[in-house]
Amino acid sequence: MPPEAVPMNRSEIRSEAEIEALTRNVLGRVPVLRQRLQELGSTPSIDPGSIAGIDQRDPLGHHVWEHALQALGAADDLIETWRLVYLANIRPATGHVVLLRTVLETATLTRWLVDLTLSPEDRVRRGILAHLADCDERARFEAVFDRTRITVTPPAKWGEDRLAELIAECKRRDIRVTDAKGEPLRPDSATNRCAAYAHAPAFGGGAAYRMLSAFAHGHRISGPCPSSPGSFTPRSRRRRKRSSRRCHSTPP
Repeated sequence: MPPEAVPMNRSEIRSEAEIEALTRNVLGRVPVLRQRLQELGSTPSIDPGSIAGIDQRDPLGHHVWEHALQALGAADDLIETWRLVYLANIRPATGHVVLLRTVLETATLTRWLVDLTLSPEDRVRRGILAHLADCDERARFEAVFDRTRITVTPPAKWGEDRLAELIAECKRRDIRVTDAKGEPLRPDSATNRCAAYAHAPAFGGGAAYRMLSAFAHGHRISGPCPSSPGSFTPRSRRRRKRSSRRCHSTPP
């Protein structure tokens, strides 16, 4: 549902037809945005005078562009999936909400990385933090995966090695990327990014992301739920004596 379809108060409640029109209008913008992204990804070179070009004057500046494009590509694919599902007149109860949650996560990561209000140095640092998080996630995967099934041939490296090398390079250049315990810092949380960049006037970006996350994790806040285990009692069990049914229906 587009943000403008969410009522601020009862006097602004919209009809199903109005919500349908608003949603189709928002999704109608997706093909144009996808085309722009494809053109961006296929650009053979970056204009040296552009913001991206200025960022890449720093030896570590390429992380800004690479991670921004990676995250935006994920958002693009997910919103296109929801668009196709919606236009096929398929209306899942909550499945689409999980897609939209990830769209917010990835799109706001891109926005966080390329924030034009920051200095090139700050954007480069954000790109480094995004890459550190990427290396850290890879290292965590490798830690729980059978390493004997992975072949690492130079210049390929283990995630933990890339993480250590990048931290050492940042330390040499006096770029702060670790906390007091030496652990790598991470990009702003998705909640904070959504609060800063997501367009959700009825809720606020942070609250909208929290609500979408409630659906993704199956939390009770996301919708109607039984008040007690007895609400899910099968018909065959409902034929028990009244006292037994009352016992099963009473919350602990």
